[in-house]
Amino acid sequence: MFKLLVLCIVLIILPNDGRTRTVILGFDGMDPQLVQQWMNSGDLPHFKDLAINGHFQSLATTNPAQSPVAWSSFATGLNPGKHGIFDFIHRDPEKLEPVYSISGFKQAETFDFLGWQVPTAEPVIYNKRLGKPFWLTAEGAGNNSSILRVPVTYPPDNVSSMLSGMGVPDLLGTQGTYTFYATKFINKGKAGGNIVRIKVKNDRIETKLHGPPNPFGGDVLSIPLMMNKIDHKSLTVNINGETVELQQGDWSQWLAVKFSYGGVFSLNGMVRMHLVESFPRVKLYISPININPQSAVLPIANPPEFAKQLSDELGMYHTLGMPEETWSLNDGLIDSSTYLQMVKTVLAEREKMFFRQLDDENIELLVAVFVQTDRISHMFWRAYDSQHPGYANTTEIERSAIKWIYTEADRILGETLSKLQPSDKLMVISDHGFAPYYRHVNLNRWLLQQGYLTLHSNIDQEKFTLKDVDWQKTSAYAMGLNGIYLNLKGREKFGLITTDEVPQLGNEIITKLNLLYDTEKQMPVINHIYKRDDIYYGEQSVNSPDLIIGYKRGYRASWQTVLGEAPQELFTTNTDKWSGDHCIDPQLVPGVLFTNFQLNQNSLNKMKVTNIVDVGTLALSTLSQKKINIEENTGILDLPRSFVTSILSPLHKYLLPTLATIITGFVLILWLKFLMLISKKIARKFAIRLLLRSILLSVSLIIYIDAAQGLFSKDNISLADDIIIKAMAIDTVKLPHLAWVTADDPGQNIEIQSIGKNIWQYHLTDSKILLQESDGYQLMELSITSPIHSKVQKQWWHNILSNRGGYISPQSQVKKITVESLRNNNLWWLWLLVGMFLPIFFLKVLRRH
Repeated sequence: MFKLLVLCIVLIILPNDGRTRTVILGFDGMDPQLVQQWMNSGDLPHFKDLAINGHFQSLATTNPAQSPVAWSSFATGLNPGKHGIFDFIHRDPEKLEPVYSISGFKQAETFDFLGWQVPTAEPVIYNKRLGKPFWLTAEGAGNNSSILRVPVTYPPDNVSSMLSGMGVPDLLGTQGTYTFYATKFINKGKAGGNIVRIKVKNDRIETKLHGPPNPFGGDVLSIPLMMNKIDHKSLTVNINGETVELQQGDWSQWLAVKFSYGGVFSLNGMVRMHLVESFPRVKLYISPININPQSAVLPIANPPEFAKQLSDELGMYHTLGMPEETWSLNDGLIDSSTYLQMVKTVLAEREKMFFRQLDDENIELLVAVFVQTDRISHMFWRAYDSQHPGYANTTEIERSAIKWIYTEADRILGETLSKLQPSDKLMVISDHGFAPYYRHVNLNRWLLQQGYLTLHSNIDQEKFTLKDVDWQKTSAYAMGLNGIYLNLKGREKFGLITTDEVPQLGNEIITKLNLLYDTEKQMPVINHIYKRDDIYYGEQSVNSPDLIIGYKRGYRASWQTVLGEAPQELFTTNTDKWSGDHCIDPQLVPGVLFTNFQLNQNSLNKMKVTNIVDVGTLALSTLSQKKINIEENTGILDLPRSFVTSILSPLHKYLLPTLATIITGFVLILWLKFLMLISKKIARKFAIRLLLRSILLSVSLIIYIDAAQGLFSKDNISLADDIIIKAMAIDTVKLPHLAWVTADDPGQNIEIQSIGKNIWQYHLTDSKILLQESDGYQLMELSITSPIHSKVQKQWWHNILSNRGGYISPQSQVKKITVESLRNNNLWWLWLLVGMFLPIFFLKVLRRH
């Protein structure tokens, strides 16, 4: 609520020149020290001009300084303890396995039909991030919003246009599984892909490209792939009936691939190929199978046709959330030149999308993130930093790579500035900075050495995984890039530590770990260790690590630690291509904030922005706020229903509910009988009369029963009723924290009895209370002075028969709110049927006499 108050103040202060457009340009991983260095040298002239004429500062990042955590806080304005993203990886406390943190997939229920698993419903894909992104608030306030490739936006939100970023999987459902074909044996790398051994026969190779699992069960789907020699530097590849010629060292264009199943169904993707070496020692690299935007099988854009529109106008493009082939370079399957070619291709795709949307005058909020600054810094810090262990083996093109991507960012900024109107607001941000990555820290090895983690006696201790751990003797373990979890009883599957023991154990580990020293490099390793409760607040905090490790520059958790494993050594030298990182103490790697308007940090009458969590609120403050009226009752049949309700209301008011419902049923049959008599007079022909009666009877039943339900069922709320309120999320999200507030003071939260997750019980009185979303959007009012009915997001059928309670904004993450009385009115329809049968019975008795 404090943020809303700040927002209102800034809205008054900032001038509004009519139509105002706000553009947020994100450069993932852009470091303030590097920016300042190259602004001073004149290599970033547009950034320098922006800093002089607008505003420039370091921008504190989240803890930990990881992209999914920081971009989630940027989007929602929430602490990680509320949005629930704490790392790329979190642990499943039941299975004690690493789980991807960003998005989830709920498999559809199936039934077995002759060995095929036939789904009975659609699977559900959802974003694990909680909270309401500020662009939904902007859209709900009438500002057309376009969101391009922002991390942690899969599946997409309901805004004017969105293309999802980090989180979008490949067609296999992974975050990027490449395929590498070779005639020689090749070791699978750290992250791994599919390494396929191939054989040459008569200058020809026949193999397969393996695709996704068969949705009906059984083996994975695959398609034939054939290679034919042209000469020692080129070959042809035939896949899906299309033949393409590849020159050694080049990338192909996009090739569509279709995996058929069930005789009539197919899953469509697309790949790019890179020929590393031609015959006779063939090495062919195939990218992860991207979702084809022309016929997307997964929800990568909103509206869905937006993905196709972009490809129709701009050409095919990478749809994978993290398309840069970092692991292929790290595993040595492609070289730096090949990697840079691919990065340039992705950068060009993103540029075309961004400037297409920037030229659209109907867009009032445009948010786009370029991640290439981050990817280049990860892979080429070894070539920038002469102190890095891998520096000696780098080339000139590698040594200039980081500076090159920063100058590319400056070029994009310059073109952006040239397209802006004087009233437009621009913000340039990064989620974190960068640091060298010299040494791996095997944190689980340290926990083993200190006695906090114990292995089963028969385990070879040279290397181990969490499957080898003796949980009955283990008090702590590490997983993810920055976290240590305590083996807490009641939370972990084999929990050992009681709640009372947590403070002492946590302090003990912190004290010892702060003394961790790398004797080989004569350097301390830890900069600061944070306790969960000191940095997180919110109901999602229980899912975070108990201790968050802030390493010093040059150190980072090893890849084995991320997965809950450990090799033999406590420290190892990082000789990987992945040579720069930011998963250290967040105080050491802030991001950047540039604006084209003045932002006075010290003045109370200007908004204070110190952390990336504040940027969304700043963005909203620059936009116009238009009042959008959510439709109430707009169905075609509303007028006759209101008429019927007015007739039935006295029955409900003056009679016992049971008697009133019986009389209602009685009146309904008499009305239907009257309609049949009228139809007989109007239509003489049987066929026309039958059609007319069908229409009249159907419409009358819908109107009448709907009106009766509103009066006599548990949907009807009376004074002093005890009521149950339930809120349900839309299919692709979990609900954010919802707050009850008083109508007199919307900034004052109140507590009403919670009887479950987003389920409350309330005794209805004269006081008026409101249910709000995190951004202040009013979902529902509870008061005896106005009717209380369930609210829903509008569907097509509400154009015929509306929802009595009205509708929720389509930008809300709430799908439906139901309000029910605890009075036992569940059998109202039974008494209605009794009333309907009474006239039929009386008519039969009259006929007999």
